[in-house]
Amino acid sequence: MVEISELRALDLFTPFSDVQLQEIANITTRTAYGANAIIYREGQPAQEIFVIEKGLVSLRAFRSEDDLVMAFDLCEPGELFGAASLMKNQHYTLNAVCLEETRILAIDTDQLAKLCELDTELGYRLMKNVAQLYFDRYEAAKRELGMPVMTRKMALS
Repeated sequence: MVEISELRALDLFTPFSDVQLQEIANITTRTAYGANAIIYREGQPAQEIFVIEKGLVSLRAFRSEDDLVMAFDLCEPGELFGAASLMKNQHYTLNAVCLEETRILAIDTDQLAKLCELDTELGYRLMKNVAQLYFDRYEAAKRELGMPVMTRKMALS
């Protein structure tokens, strides 16, 4: 379990009340990993969503154990990853690899789903934050590929 103040320090959790943060803290654990450690592998059952406290995590795909196909994203402190655990399939779709010493918060998503069912406001705020995060990653990926990015002004036209 982690403290409410530790969650409150992360942007992802700023919209939540102290009561909601306590509920999340109760289902959250902290784990430290060394450089090159693998947090999860593609295809593993997805049971937790992660937030980085310290360090850097690469989300990547491999053709084989030593053959990197593509690095999809770099996650820094305060960022969330492992959202496949919130989806229907519930298997991680990439590999999460620490690029340096890393400390993460792991939230049990079965318990989180129960919290969201009991407290729909918590569920709404969480999903809104996760959706924004993944939309931002999608837009960043489009920029990397040289594709046009939709701006708010373009959307309103």
